[in-house]
Amino acid sequence: MNKKSSLELQWLEELSKLDSFVIKTPVHKQEFWTEWQEKYSKARMGRIASIRMLRKKGLDGDQIRNLRDTINFYDSVLDYLNEFKNIALNVRGFFFTTDTFEIDDEDIDLDF
Repeated sequence: MNKKSSLELQWLEELSKLDSFVIKTPVHKQEFWTEWQEKYSKARMGRIASIRMLRKKGLDGDQIRNLRDTINFYDSVLDYLNEFKNIALNVRGFFFTTDTFEIDDEDIDLDF
C-alpha cells in the first residue's frame, strides 16, 4: 500500500469516528436537543474516562500519547457540539456575546 492510500485510509477511519457525533436532526426540531444531549454526554464521558486512564500509573509513552490524542479528539468534538448548540439557540432567538462588561472607577459617578 502506498503512502497516499495509507493516509486516505487513516482519514476515512477518522471520519468514521467523527460520524458518531454528527447531529442529523435539524436545529429547529425538538428532537435536536435529545440528540445533542446524547452526543454531548457520550463525548464528555469519553473525555472523562480518558483523563482518568491517563492518571493511572504504569502507562508507557505510547499509551500516554494515545490518551492525550483521545482527549484532544473529545475536546474538538465538544467544541463542535457547543457551537452547534449556540446555533440552535440563536435560531430560537437566544443570542450570546463574548463581550465582557467591566465597571471601573471612572464609570462610577457619585455625587456627595
